[in-house]
This record gives sequence, structure tokens and C-alpha cells, in this order.
Amino acid sequence: MTEKDEMLSELDKVLPKYSSEQFSTLVPKGMLGLSDSQIQTVQFAFWFCYTLEKDLADVLQEAVSKTKVILGKTEPETYEYMRKEYGIKFEVVDEDHPKYDPYSIVFNDRIEIVEKIRGKDNFTEFLRKVKEIRNDLSHGRILELSYEGKSLFEDATKATLLRDLIANSIGFPERGEGGALEDQSPEDRARVDALWKEFEKKNNAKD
Repeated sequence: MTEKDEMLSELDKVLPKYSSEQFSTLVPKGMLGLSDSQIQTVQFAFWFCYTLEKDLADVLQEAVSKTKVILGKTEPETYEYMRKEYGIKFEVVDEDHPKYDPYSIVFNDRIEIVEKIRGKDNFTEFLRKVKEIRNDLSHGRILELSYEGKSLFEDATKATLLRDLIANSIGFPERGEGGALEDQSPEDRARVDALWKEFEKKNNAKD
């Protein structure tokens, strides 16, 4: 038996006995040598970015679903409408593209869609700052995690990040500068508002 075979044989005996806690710290603590504090910060950053991206995806998907109902279109037709109406030309929302897949939109695509529809504002600026944290996580720059120039390993920075999320979420309904919503004519806004109210009325009647 070779040295490699002996090592693998030993691993086959040891690894099945590991607990969930041992597995969770094996890579960060055993292989990367991170401290408990560093591991906790990475977990915080990961779940923060994951939650924000998921929430943003849900918001956009809900917007598509409601637009589909209001316009009386199929989902591909709705994406095509958004592409033409708002100038969104991502291949993931183009039903004619061979790699068409509306559910594979990446975080940056979602941010750009929000900017094209709402315009640039504090919320989209905040999203891009979070994207930098996400990029550092994805590319292994763990020890460089920061927000607003301050280390994310400081609890005060984590608190600021959470506070800014809440502050920007509260202000989300406000329209930013530029974007398709700002370019709408008064007539178009009135038409969309009327369709929206009709949709809400029917939806509430079902409840």
C-alpha cells in the first residue's frame, strides 16, 4: 500500500466520526488558520450578502409577476417588455438568446436593472458597496473585508452596515434620478397607476 493509499484509508476512518461543528471549522480554522472572531465575521458577511441578494431577487421577481398580471402577458413576454421599455439588454432577460435564463441574473445585473428602472439613488449606491464586500468574499480577500473604509471585523462597522441597510430599505419607494420611471410622461404614469390600482383591487378581493 502506498503512502497516499494509507492516508486515504486513515481519512476514511476518521472523517465519518467528525461532528457538524468539526466540519464547520475544518476549513477556516484547520486549513486557513482563521481565529473564531474572523470566522464569525466571514459568516456575518456571507449571510448578510446572501440575504440582501435573495431579497432583491424576490423584489424583482414579484415586480415581474405583478407586471405580467397587469399587462396580461406571459413571463417571457414580460421580460421582453422590460427589455424594450427600460432598455435592459442582458442576455438573461432576452428570450431569443440561446442562454436565456431569467433566474440566473447575477447580483450586478439586479443592481443595474434597479438603476435602469428607478434611477441612481442612495439605495443603489448602498447595493454597490455591498457588492464590494461580496466580491472580497468570492475572491478570497477575507482579511480585507470592510465597509465605508472601516474593517468589517469591528462590531461597530457591522452595526453601521445593518443600520444603513434598514435606512435604505425604508427609503426604497422614493425614486432616484434618471431611470425609466422618471422618464415616464404624466399620461403614462396615470395609465400605470390605474392598472396598478385595478390589479390591487382584484388581488385584495381574492383575499
